[in-house]
Amino acid sequence: MTLPYLETDHAELNRAFRLALGDIAGNIFPDHAGLMETSGPCFRAGLDYPQQWTRDNAINTWNGGGLLYPDVARNSLLAVLDEVDGEPRITGEYWDSIVWAQGAWAYYLFTGDREFLRVAMAAVAHTLRCLEATEFDAMRGLFRGSAAIQDGVAAFPDRYADMPSSGIKFWARHHPAERAAQGEGLPMMALSTNCLYVAAYRVLGRMARELGVAADPAWTIRADAIAAAVRAELWDEARGVFRFFVDPWGGSDRLEGVGHAFAILFDVATPAQRAAIFQNQPVTPAGLPGVWPSYERYTRYAPAEERELPVLGWPDYAHYPTYAEGAFGRHSGVVWPPLQAFWAEAAARHGRADLLGRELFSLARHACRDGHFSEIYHPVTGGEYGGVQEHPTGEGGMQRWASCARQTWSATALVRMVLKGVCGARFAEDGVTFSPVLPAGLTRVRLGGLGYRGAELEIDLQAEGAGAAATRGTGERPAGFVSATAVGRVRVAMSAAGN
Repeated sequence: MTLPYLETDHAELNRAFRLALGDIAGNIFPDHAGLMETSGPCFRAGLDYPQQWTRDNAINTWNGGGLLYPDVARNSLLAVLDEVDGEPRITGEYWDSIVWAQGAWAYYLFTGDREFLRVAMAAVAHTLRCLEATEFDAMRGLFRGSAAIQDGVAAFPDRYADMPSSGIKFWARHHPAERAAQGEGLPMMALSTNCLYVAAYRVLGRMARELGVAADPAWTIRADAIAAAVRAELWDEARGVFRFFVDPWGGSDRLEGVGHAFAILFDVATPAQRAAIFQNQPVTPAGLPGVWPSYERYTRYAPAEERELPVLGWPDYAHYPTYAEGAFGRHSGVVWPPLQAFWAEAAARHGRADLLGRELFSLARHACRDGHFSEIYHPVTGGEYGGVQEHPTGEGGMQRWASCARQTWSATALVRMVLKGVCGARFAEDGVTFSPVLPAGLTRVRLGGLGYRGAELEIDLQAEGAGAAATRGTGERPAGFVSATAVGRVRVAMSAAGN
């Protein structure tokens, strides 16, 4: 087993990377769930989350956990599959469970595991067929459901918080007269979720080609049609941003950070739209907010009033800070690290070293201060902060929630920022290409101990230097490229663009 390491001229980033590796390793536990054949190690969502979560397992693998711990990633992906009608199907909260496709594809690109890819292709195809039948809105050309990662009502306007539950998936149960006629009943169609569907259809075609089986032409047609519908239904030309979601009551004009990141990463946004998004997406002092701005039902709480709300957490978890600078919703206004990482990679892919650096160094600073990677951060102070959200046991129906400790996808978020942001790693079927971007304050990077298929990678970057070369032993390879067939230790030395 190779052991990853990071050496840079930025001491805080070095320390944060070691903390990230510790948090990831500390959240690996044996399990036997889903379609796992035997018991084996799996990722847990965090210190306070012992169960399997579909989106967490997929995102942790996609972020780079599948490169660091391929066997754990494989188990974790299989653990959230089930067999339905004789075929594998992705489980989890239905609207964004399709993010599993990205985790599965990333795992394959990291490892070349074709046996797993056959299962993955069947699972993605089956799941999409089921969701097409139950959640696709033919009139708008979009899928219904909540936003990616946003399973709490704090992400949404008052209409969706009017029920005795904090989980958005229960809204239709409490509003039978307003529910959608088909499927689970949530009538909204969100930016981030529909971008994930675009990506899933495209990945499905790549899976088929890699396995040498016929790809359904409808997958490409559907991907392009959904991307076009996102641009038609959600783009706000006057403001130069995408709207958060549409629904029968006018939708929401708030800005969804991860939706913008996905629109860029999955080429849903046009080049002109992408440039406008980079210009207009708000970023708080602590990083990219989930939804902006937060809702008045949360921000009306003064700091003193918020501190008086009981904290919803675990009895043995007492690491709750005090705050200043106002209250924010648990899923609106606050900063979730995995969302930061998607935004950081989107920025790096298009040469925005400044935006990459803001997210990277902000998260590293918070982790070094706290000694671990927290679940959520206050957008202004940067403190560990779970936000305010409705809860039936709370005073006045409102509760201040905990920001849980040692959250796995917060730790893998930093790995993603380094691997796919700073180092610019772009994994494909034939190999991995590096297009590095060094933000201001970072001039030297050495990332090594990365097991990639049959090779062990070491990436050496510096801000100045002529040319770029990749070497393996005494052989030479094209600049910044390592073949999927490479074997043994491979060193990639490159000069990197900066800010």
